[in-house]
Amino acid sequence: MGKIIAAVAVLLAVPLAASAQDFGTEWLDRVVHERETDRGPLKQHAAEWTGSGGVDVFYDNNVLLRDTGNPAAKKVGDAVIVPFVGGRLYYSEPRFEAWADLLLDYKNYFSKKYDTTNNLDHDSGFDERFDGHVRYVDARFTISADELLRHDSDPTDVVFLNRETRTISDTHAHGTYDFTKSVTLEADMIYEVVRYNDQPFSNEFDNENWRLAGALVYRQSNGYDWLVQYGYIDIFYHHSQVGGAPPDATGYFVHAGFRGELTQQLSVEALVGWVHVESDRFLGTPSHTGITTADLAINVRYEVSQVVRAYADLTRTVGFAGEDGSPFQTVTAFALIAEWDAAENFMLRGRVQWDHAETALGIASDYRSYSITGSYKFAEHFMAELGGTYRNGESRGAVVATARFNDAIGHLGVVLTY
Repeated sequence: MGKIIAAVAVLLAVPLAASAQDFGTEWLDRVVHERETDRGPLKQHAAEWTGSGGVDVFYDNNVLLRDTGNPAAKKVGDAVIVPFVGGRLYYSEPRFEAWADLLLDYKNYFSKKYDTTNNLDHDSGFDERFDGHVRYVDARFTISADELLRHDSDPTDVVFLNRETRTISDTHAHGTYDFTKSVTLEADMIYEVVRYNDQPFSNEFDNENWRLAGALVYRQSNGYDWLVQYGYIDIFYHHSQVGGAPPDATGYFVHAGFRGELTQQLSVEALVGWVHVESDRFLGTPSHTGITTADLAINVRYEVSQVVRAYADLTRTVGFAGEDGSPFQTVTAFALIAEWDAAENFMLRGRVQWDHAETALGIASDYRSYSITGSYKFAEHFMAELGGTYRNGESRGAVVATARFNDAIGHLGVVLTY
């Protein structure tokens, strides 16, 4: 019956991978790549539970992400051991499906005593990631709800660039109604909550933000969808400007879009348009700031052959900020992923990520990550992984001194599934 690629740029995490030490990138990728679903009817699938557990050991040569441009900020490396467990429950019938996925890990830094003013005691601890999904499919309508929750501390992108403990919840509701076989109305609601454990991040970044969108879709008989979408944005900071938070902001976006399988191997979704966001007044002044800029989300999946798969994702949108008192920032993100089943029991996965953000008051930040991981399945329920990642980031602007970091990470892990 065709596919719906539910790609929403502000959704942050789907914990469907057993590997806990790709610093969140592997399960972040699955926001787009694992939420491709049949329109229905669904397949009958009895309730099934699977589990996994294991341990990763990795070495990071700059655990404090110190400024490599500052000679006094000495890079310090440390080894980390991370035991983890996970479980997934899945159930489906012709009109209903549900799943729940939970991944728990504990990061334990070996040294911690780097100097008298900095240590990682607050970073040794548990990470939790949860994904819950329910969907009902009727003859003319569908409705679904998803909850994506994570509690972690590692850098993952230009938005979450610092090593600080935080909790992020994304609640997504999606509905469709078929007026005819060719014309459909779609509605989306996303409610996101961001909370940091420590100051000054909690005062500046803690926020709730909403995205509401409606789309009119024209479905061709060949499976191609064409749509126009209009949406509303609201960014609400948890603390007042007196407490250090930026002013709140609201806006709207307009998209034209396409999605479909161009060939049996190539799937594309593209939403392209613009977004306009306007802030409230800055405290004690009549001034406020606004922006009108391009807004897009393009996701491509290409099965090069039976053993090679590639994914490319490009997004640009406006979201919360706070780093310099800005009410919002523009974020452009690109990721390219390739997976190769090199042998029956051996797979290689390579990934490139480039992110750029610019706040309303002029701070520009970049984040880049390059990684490769090989996994070998020794037996039906036993697998080992070996990989490496190189990351670097930079912040610069008129109101801050330029700061940059880079670090290299190597990891070795074993996974048991059951």
